[in-house]
Amino acid sequence: MRDAGTLYAIQWAGLVAQIELFGVYAPHSTLIEHHNMVASAVPSVESSLVNAALSRDPTEPPHELADLRHHFCDAGARKWGVWVAGDDTRGAAIAREHGLRLDSTPAAMVALLDDVPETAPCEPADLATVGAVNDAAWGVTEPKFGEPISGLPPSVHTYGARARDGTIGAVAVAYDHGNEDTAVWFVATRPEAQGQGLGRQVLTALLHDAKERGNRTASLQSSAAGRRLYTSLGFTAVGEVHLYEERLD
Repeated sequence: MRDAGTLYAIQWAGLVAQIELFGVYAPHSTLIEHHNMVASAVPSVESSLVNAALSRDPTEPPHELADLRHHFCDAGARKWGVWVAGDDTRGAAIAREHGLRLDSTPAAMVALLDDVPETAPCEPADLATVGAVNDAAWGVTEPKFGEPISGLPPSVHTYGARARDGTIGAVAVAYDHGNEDTAVWFVATRPEAQGQGLGRQVLTALLHDAKERGNRTASLQSSAAGRRLYTSLGFTAVGEVHLYEERLD
């Protein structure tokens, strides 16, 4: 059994990988790498989840924030964010000193893939559908996450489960990084498809496939609403990640 610090670093590396992919593949994006900080600027999307920066090392507080802010401004971003490890009081203070305010505090969660739940039938979902379902789940009336998600490379694995009305009601994305972890992203269910077990369906298929590909862990960042489901599937909280953000317009 690996210690919580090691598991936390594994899920943090998955968050770094997400920012790198957005910075490289999202339409009109810029990948910013600055003194061990990495960031993605995607000016077409007003979201600090997409326009975000973090240190590659979770034990290293964020730094160079004034320079990074200039990069986001120059790219035309309207909002940006900085991820800080939940127990990093120094990093939190640095973020506040640079004008960023705490926006969310997801739980950092990791599942060991020694004993995964029995899989459920799922199908690949195209990335446009993944984006649309996430927009619906977040209550976004105009397309928001669809554009950056649509640019993700073929190396991501997508999952979709059909609701009773025959449409894709729930989605998830998996990305293998490092040597043995699958990062789990963009798990979402359309509001009208809630209560049909579709979130569990996509996740059990995802975890089963991750193990079949030889990975030993799966990691994610969970809102309070999702934590019960993830816990029931074997995920354990190993800390928190805090997102600080600032509007630039």
